[in-house]
Amino acid sequence: MQNRRFHLPVIVQPGRLDRTIVVTDTRSAADILVRRWRWPRTQRYMRAAECCLEVAKGRKPPHLARRAFISAAREARILIDDRPDQSA
Repeated sequence: MQNRRFHLPVIVQPGRLDRTIVVTDTRSAADILVRRWRWPRTQRYMRAAECCLEVAKGRKPPHLARRAFISAAREARILIDDRPDQSA
């Protein structure tokens, strides 16, 4: 199973308001989807989970999992930022 990095991190807030998580790869995204997801498991959620699995198997590029994860996080209203400032 492969763990592939995202070209840009995704920042989510799946729990407490004072804690954000910077998701930099498919393993981190899958961990949130499987272990920390408290919202309905919608079609977007399922798509994100499937994409992470396909990337882990080497069948899809990581940008597809990132895009699907962003879509699910946006729907669940936990997305903070999908284009963080890279100048720091």
